Amino acid sequence: MILGGYGCFVPIGDLDVSPSVNLATAKKIVENYIHESVEGESKSFYLSIMSFPENGKLLPRLVYVYKRQVWEEGEFVYVDAKTGQLLYCLAYEGGAPW
Repeated sequence: MILGGYGCFVPIGDLDVSPSVNLATAKKIVENYIHESVEGESKSFYLSIMSFPENGKLLPRLVYVYKRQVWEEGEFVYVDAKTGQLLYCLAYEGGAPW
């Protein structure tokens, strides 16, 4: 039973939700980008379906999300789970980025 929700509905159509890039490879991509290890209890890695801009439209993609939070700052890094492309990095200070 769903009691509530927030956001907008985005149809994913025929999006293939089987990653071509494995978790170990995604972790290496992020480590090479941020120049530090992604292992640790205050850090997390997970698969998600999120929309990213492509040719002027927001299109759903299967992505690995790396989230690091230390006190009041952190970052999110998004890696395409199909191509291994680094899509976006969002660093923030002062609580959550939303």
